[in-house]
Amino acid sequence: FISFIKKNDFNMLMSLFSRMLMKNEWKDYSFQAKNNEIIFCFYKNSHENPLYKITYSKRSKKYKEWKIFYKNKKVRTSIYLIQIIQWLEGQHLRVIK
Repeated sequence: FISFIKKNDFNMLMSLFSRMLMKNEWKDYSFQAKNNEIIFCFYKNSHENPLYKITYSKRSKKYKEWKIFYKNKKVRTSIYLIQIIQWLEGQHLRVIK
């Protein structure tokens, strides 16, 4: 059973990376597929461990789940990628005076 994501989801993840790259928050990313899971890793610096990991698991046609990890600690879970992205971007909002 091969895990996959929709093209729109992949585009949302790459758009997120682009925004974080422009903010100078992230410098690099990687992704890999394992069994029924796809793992996207985002790095502050290329030579470090990932700062954030976003995983997509598809166990069946009805069960799918997105998870976000910060420094390998799970911080959020949702069936919707947009909720994961909104939470993550909320962590990086800055007040400008």
